[in-house]
Amino acid sequence: MNSAIDAIKALLPNNPTLVDIGAAKGDFTSDFLESFPGAEALLFEPTRESVIVLLERFRGNTRVKIFGHALGNVKGTGALHSYRQSEDNSLLNSLVQDAESSENRVKVETLDDFLALPGMLSRVDMIKIDTQGTDLKVLEGARKTIQKHQPFIVAEAIFVPLYAGQDSYYGILDFMRQQEYRLAGILETHCTREGLLAFADLFFMPEKIYLRFCSSQTYGEFICVDASYLSEQNRVLGRACHERLDLIERLQKVADERLRLINELSKIAEERLSVIHTLDAEVKNLKGGTRPHGGS
Repeated sequence: MNSAIDAIKALLPNNPTLVDIGAAKGDFTSDFLESFPGAEALLFEPTRESVIVLLERFRGNTRVKIFGHALGNVKGTGALHSYRQSEDNSLLNSLVQDAESSENRVKVETLDDFLALPGMLSRVDMIKIDTQGTDLKVLEGARKTIQKHQPFIVAEAIFVPLYAGQDSYYGILDFMRQQEYRLAGILETHCTREGLLAFADLFFMPEKIYLRFCSSQTYGEFICVDASYLSEQNRVLGRACHERLDLIERLQKVADERLRLINELSKIAEERLSVIHTLDAEVKNLKGGTRPHGGS
């Protein structure tokens, strides 16, 4: 997700604040801190094993606070379903047939209620959400925070049925529209083997910032980032490279043959030059042995 951070780097303050919901092993936060070493971050991750990893990864950084809660749109408890890959853990049942899970009760908070507690962030510059099918519920529980702080937001949208009762991506888009946000990027796009869109991270900007950002851009040349298009371009480039390499190899063979002929001609020339030197020496010897005739 570096692309999301890079896109707004100039729009964030020097020491921004991040709320990372569904932090997993902390990769997004780590990238964020790399760009902003002085940033503050609140990380929410209900998986115990992942919390241990996070505590170790950010040990010594007093600006990073880690909480073992799940977030949603109501306060209470929920059943966390844990799967073989911890990144797939969710408050929802997986619809993947071979998914094996265990279940643990976890505390569920809303972001609005949590940030109202003493000692929490006084401002929120960015929110990243990746909760495997419940991202809309997290957004609904952060409505006041969004309206007050107008943070940049990254949320995961799932397009194929992966979890029972998963939030609709239409619902996410409609919610963000109601908050006067614009979709500014689609990141980490994944497809099925058949090419169907499976899931992706949606990057949202407040509409006012988005329009101001767009007005500062000069349009005219665009970059295609579609994976299939780029793959085809790579194949075309690969064919061109192979053709040129083949041409280079053929030219090399011609050059080698000409070099061989040049070497042979050089040897012949050296032999002939040697003969000339020999003849020249004999001529000099003959001239040196001639005596003038005279009478006595």
